[in-house]
Amino acid sequence: MQEANLSEKEIIEDRVIDWITISADSRLIAFKPEESLTGVDLIVKKRAEYEVDQNKKKENSAFKKMGFAFASPKNKKAKEVSLQVLASVNLKNDDNFVKDILQDSFKPSKDFYLVFVNFDDVEQEINDFVWMIPSLEFRDIAEHLKFEASINTENKNKFSRFLVNKTELGRILLKIIEL
Repeated sequence: MQEANLSEKEIIEDRVIDWITISADSRLIAFKPEESLTGVDLIVKKRAEYEVDQNKKKENSAFKKMGFAFASPKNKKAKEVSLQVLASVNLKNDDNFVKDILQDSFKPSKDFYLVFVNFDDVEQEINDFVWMIPSLEFRDIAEHLKFEASINTENKNKFSRFLVNKTELGRILLKIIEL
């Protein structure tokens, strides 16, 4: 198994962001955190719904004269989901995806998920299926924080129930966020 190098990891994270956005019909925003968070590669939030700030709509205000008013989010603290993206490169259908998670960077919580993806460096795309595993469940079922699953999606193991099509990734995250 080939590990993703730094530039491939950037591309892989960008592809995951793309698939989240596309498959959630742009109702989610996925981004890389500005400051380094241990074990977190991406943060996903619901796109904010805005309402007009009534204080900015006064008759004499420049905003009113210009025909618009600034808006502020309805919810000050929206729920977010954190993702750690773990990748392999160029695995074939009969290969196993094996990844050890470093205990130092693994901080399980209810809003933290591990996303395991295989990346085709020729096509510059992630495989059709990815594993999205809640960190609390991963902690409970993974022996020594080790992920191992066949790239062949017909081969079943303890991680098979977390296998999702990349075209569903955003919709699944949207449901999690809306809970």
